Amino acid sequence: MVPIKYLSMHTKQSSGAGLKAQGSYINGATKPRIRKGKKRYKKTRIILAFGIFIIIIVAGTGMFGLIRSWTPQKLRNLPNTPWPMFHHDLSHTGLSPYETSSNDGKLKWKYKTGWGVASSPAIGSDGTIYVGSCDNYTYAINPDGTLKWKFKTGWYVYSSPAIGSDGTIYIGSYDHNLYAINPDGTKKWNFTTGGEIHSSPAIGDDGTIYIGSLDKNLYAINPDGTLKWNFSTEGYIYSSPAIGGDGTIYVGSYDHNLYAVYPNGTVKWKFQTWWYVKSSPAIGSDGTVYVGSDDDFLYAIGSQPIPELSPMDVGFVVPFIFIIPATVRKIIKM
Repeated sequence: MVPIKYLSMHTKQSSGAGLKAQGSYINGATKPRIRKGKKRYKKTRIILAFGIFIIIIVAGTGMFGLIRSWTPQKLRNLPNTPWPMFHHDLSHTGLSPYETSSNDGKLKWKYKTGWGVASSPAIGSDGTIYVGSCDNYTYAINPDGTLKWKFKTGWYVYSSPAIGSDGTIYIGSYDHNLYAINPDGTKKWNFTTGGEIHSSPAIGDDGTIYIGSLDKNLYAINPDGTLKWNFSTEGYIYSSPAIGGDGTIYVGSYDHNLYAVYPNGTVKWKFQTWWYVKSSPAIGSDGTVYVGSDDDFLYAIGSQPIPELSPMDVGFVVPFIFIIPATVRKIIKM
């Protein structure tokens, strides 16, 4: 008897050959071999197409993540000035976008303060130069080298000024205060810490001012001069904070550590060196944080994190959501 499972729905009679059917075996005929090669080839094409889809998506988001990581942080919430803060930008790169090849090194002018100048200047949008002096004053100097105004603090001004998006000048003093000074030289407010301020301020995306103090704290001050939070270390903070693209604040301490602090004031991590960290960190385009220590070493810490998707990234990837499936179908049908 012919097993029913090997009979097709359509059979036909042939003389002397008995009953024949597609997919059947009759009169001792062997079961036909199933052709699997074509199925395997089709499966391989599907896997290959899917792999191409994943590679393009990953490469696309990675490419734009790399572009974003190279975007200068001077573009983030800083005024349009030639040099708005200590070391130029929030990453402390010290890189200027301006051409200096024509500078012949000859003196243009000089302005005498009442004592040594250890502060580093910042430059406003109108060309005004702001700088502190150990004669206890913060100076505003016109581009031609004449005095615009000077603001008196209670002690040395080693701190370097930072300029807010509204033109406010922020600077620390050894009299324990962080000062906010209006562009006309009048005091806007002051915030008192528990120790001398050698550190220079950095301004976050939301206008928060970050600065260290010799009372061993990193302070986050609201734009209105009120305390947002303070982060305590075990040593003096001479270091000036740098801010990463994700808002993380990096600062060194006399307790031998470089700290990474979240924008909410909690510690992200700390890296221990063998001696004081008076150095101010700088952030590379790949997310590496560079800092020096009194243990004789320069340290490079960390690596680039996986970039978050931005509208720019999504704009690149979304078209492929529609293009790639059509391409995959064509490959499969080949």
